[in-house]
Amino acid sequence: MFSIAPVVAASIFLAIALAARITDANKILNIADYASVSNIADFHCVAGKRLMILPLISSTLVLLSLQKSGYTLVCFSLFVLSDIFVAIWLATYSSQFPRDEFNH
Repeated sequence: MFSIAPVVAASIFLAIALAARITDANKILNIADYASVSNIADFHCVAGKRLMILPLISSTLVLLSLQKSGYTLVCFSLFVLSDIFVAIWLATYSSQFPRDEFNH
């Protein structure tokens, strides 16, 4: 059970990360403060890159929990904590995003 949830979530997070990376001016991230962002497309580009961390973490934790069944609960807890961390990271980043210019 605990190793199945990150597998499903990894594919969902991958789809969300790709959607955030590809989209232009649509406001698709509900945790972002779009009022403080002047260039939404550049913000989505950076947010999509940061969201790609979640599928990577999920896949790594799934492989670890499948190989070492004793680590399943620990891996699931780390999975939940990483989700919360990335959501807070994106929410705080949107308020600090440059208003006038963006340097890649």
